[in-house]
Amino acid sequence: MLAALAAALVGCGKAEAVYGRDDTSISVNSGEKFTIKLDANPTTGYEWNVSVSDESVVTLEKSEYQQGGSGAAGAGGTQVLVFKAKKAGTATIDLVYQRSWEPQEDDERLQYTVTVK
Repeated sequence: MLAALAAALVGCGKAEAVYGRDDTSISVNSGEKFTIKLDANPTTGYEWNVSVSDESVVTLEKSEYQQGGSGAAGAGGTQVLVFKAKKAGTATIDLVYQRSWEPQEDDERLQYTVTVK
């Protein structure tokens, strides 16, 4: 599967940028897509909830869960969030790792600042 993905990206000319937990300052060109990948384990009821400050600048296109390599029941994996930069400007992406039915004050929070050129 990895080989197929790599081949597909080669055909596109430019690979999508991938960011993680510590990459909180993102700079992309208008029209580009970028991905944020974070550890997650939906079997516990938790997931990363997304809020974008200005959806005319950046929009969430897709959120999906990829199971971890062990494949064991209850094992964690990765939540993959794909965004599209729509027009020049700045937006913030706020992420909260929580149970949607049971938000807590101490839920983990991350914030990304996205500058679109």
